Amino acid sequence: MIVNWDEFQKAKQRLIGDATRPMLLMNGTQGDNRTVWVLEGTAVQNTKGNLFGPGWLENSDFVWGGGEFVQCVRLGHPAPNGHPGLASTNTIYCAGILVENGFFFHSGHYHPTVENAKHFFVAFVEQSCNGLSGQARDDLVDDLCNMTLTFYVEGSTTRTYNTTFQEIAEPEVSDTTQSADSSGGGSYQPPRSAPISIGRSPAIVAPPSSPPVVTFRASGPAEWIADELRSQCGSCRTPFSLFVRKHHCRKCGEIFCDHCSMHRMVVHNPARRPGAPMEHGPVRVCKGCSIGAV
Repeated sequence: MIVNWDEFQKAKQRLIGDATRPMLLMNGTQGDNRTVWVLEGTAVQNTKGNLFGPGWLENSDFVWGGGEFVQCVRLGHPAPNGHPGLASTNTIYCAGILVENGFFFHSGHYHPTVENAKHFFVAFVEQSCNGLSGQARDDLVDDLCNMTLTFYVEGSTTRTYNTTFQEIAEPEVSDTTQSADSSGGGSYQPPRSAPISIGRSPAIVAPPSSPPVVTFRASGPAEWIADELRSQCGSCRTPFSLFVRKHHCRKCGEIFCDHCSMHRMVVHNPARRPGAPMEHGPVRVCKGCSIGAV
């Protein structure tokens, strides 16, 4: 198990080696991309401290041109087609959305794959660790390799699955993949990459065995449970504290710890805090709702 900087560097060599970064090509018909909309994006250094630190840019589109910065812009910006606009005329190697504790590799005009994400995430880890050494750097490597990475199931624009860099790098066990039909039947095993293993035990970070699916409800959103009504996680019963924060499931509205609500899925009319705008795209859901999605 790789839990330190030196082993991460060995893993990087085995996983990427001297491979050239694959470029992202724009999809869509001519004119649909509307690259004339050059957004005033923010250049943010590609590190955890800058992307996910205080005042972090939650639900922001981002593009990565291979350097030490990513271009970010908030979702809901008045100009359409955020990713092509952010890209302008530059070469792009990865794109997505910043979500809580991770990245959702999504773009309507670019279709980032695990191959794109590998190069981006290795650069993200290395830049995040810049200036650190010893145990502090080893601990950060271990933490970053367990961040949630969300991808679309191949061939789908609605169904997603969660993984981690650790999972992507684990040895491939089987090439057998069972396809899931539109009703949610069957199971899906996301493809894995070169044989290495990074991070903590699978018990902490294991993604669901089948990808979440879109759930439609005719009724309104579930009730958003007030923070003061819950003193412990609704699943594992761990008491909330300064170090165990409360997180709401956007499907059932209940409150859980981070570990028990680390899954992401698209929810029609998700639960939300009173007065808050509706979230779009994959949102946080608890373990039970992700497994029971139909």
